[in-house]
Order: sequence, then structure tokens, then C-alpha cells
Amino acid sequence: MYYHSEGPKAFLISFFTSLIVSVGVCFAFWKLAPMLEKGGKKVEVPNLKNIDVETAKLLVESKGLMLIVEGEREDPTVEKGKIIFQNPMPGSELKKGEIVKVIVSKGPPPEEKEEVVIPDLSGMTLSQAKVLLTEKGLNPGKVTYERSTRYDKDIVIRTVPEAGSKVPEGFSVELVVSEGAPLVTVPSLYGKTVSAARRILEARGLKLGSVNYVTDVERPFDIIIGQSPKGGSSVPKGSKVNVTVNAEAGTY
Repeated sequence: MYYHSEGPKAFLISFFTSLIVSVGVCFAFWKLAPMLEKGGKKVEVPNLKNIDVETAKLLVESKGLMLIVEGEREDPTVEKGKIIFQNPMPGSELKKGEIVKVIVSKGPPPEEKEEVVIPDLSGMTLSQAKVLLTEKGLNPGKVTYERSTRYDKDIVIRTVPEAGSKVPEGFSVELVVSEGAPLVTVPSLYGKTVSAARRILEARGLKLGSVNYVTDVERPFDIIIGQSPKGGSSVPKGSKVNVTVNAEAGTY
């Protein structure tokens, strides 16, 4: 009698327990199914070659993937900033959330310039030197000036680098130009004889110029009483100094 009274009760407990478990399993599957589907679904990797990184990033992210730039390298055919290599290759399949790695072009490698021998420009005018440099595929660079006893004013003395050096085409060559002979101070020749004046001038790197004569009876004869340029003046080395000598009338 006891056995029969407990039978329906046990059945109901077992039935409702099974029902609750089934509902729980269904609910859990309903919640987890989208996540499982998202993680397991594969998408095709797009072709990213020859497009810029920003465009590639938008394209990859639209597929649910991520983009990483691994590096850059020179490429003679692909312009700078565009993708030259990707991994995985286009058409491969990845799960959403996985990574596509790319390498970006730095552009073509720099062209190797031909070497040019710097010509000897010494003795040329500045304008002539600039023309010749341009004809040789070089650029006239900075112009500096210095005193020279060998070259006249505005004549090229040398180049930097020196003539005969090999430099890349388009190199800027500095020109050193003469601003004339070094300056020396003219000595005072008043009261000196002509022969003494010549020795003094030569010792300074100067030359005796014209000798003019006048007669002044109130001054000693055969001495210098005037000169041009005046003593104390600065003139280029090698310049001439003209003098005026007081001489007795009839002797000149």
C-alpha cells in the first residue's frame, strides 16, 4: 500500500527535475551559442597588397580581424606607404579576432649617383668656374675670399674639395676666390734718398713708382719731400709708391 502511494509522487519529482534541467540547458545554449559561433566562424582574408595602411586597417576590421604592421622595406615597384606583403596570404581563412600581419613599402631604394671628378678651376673668374661646375653636373657651393699674391682680385684660387677629387653627381663644391694681394702698410719716405726709399719699399713687398722732381731752395736737395700713397696707408702687396724729390734746378 505504501509503495503505490509514493509512486506518483516520485514520478512527478523526477519529471519536474528533468524539465528544470532541460530548460537550464536550453537557456545556457541560447546565451553561449552566439559566442561560440563568433569564435568559431572563419572569414576570408582580403587582398591588402598595394593599398595604404589606413585603408587596409578598415578593410580588415570590417571582417572582424586585426591588422599589425611588422615592418618596412624598400621596394622598387610599390610606392612608399603601401603594403607589399601580408601574412596570411589573400584568400586564407582566419577566425574572427585573429591577426593579419603586413610589411609596408619604404619606396624605391635611392639611386646610386655617378662619381664626378672636380675640375681645376684655379685662375678662372668666378662666373667661369660656376658655369664649368654646372656643365660637369656639380653645384657651385659657398664662396669664400682670401688674400693672394698669386691670383688677382675675383679670380678662383682653389676648390674645396680640391681639384681631382671624386664626388657624387650634384655635390656642392666650395670656391675660394682671391680678394687681391695681402695688405701692407706704406712706410714714410720723407727725408730719404731715392735709393734708400727703394730698399725700404722692397723690404715691405712694395715697389718704387714714378719719381718726380721739384726745386725748393729752402729744403735740402736730393731727398724725398712727398709721396703717394702717404705713409701709414694700407695697400695690396706689390703696389707702387710714387715719390717727389727735391733737386737742384738744372739737374733733372
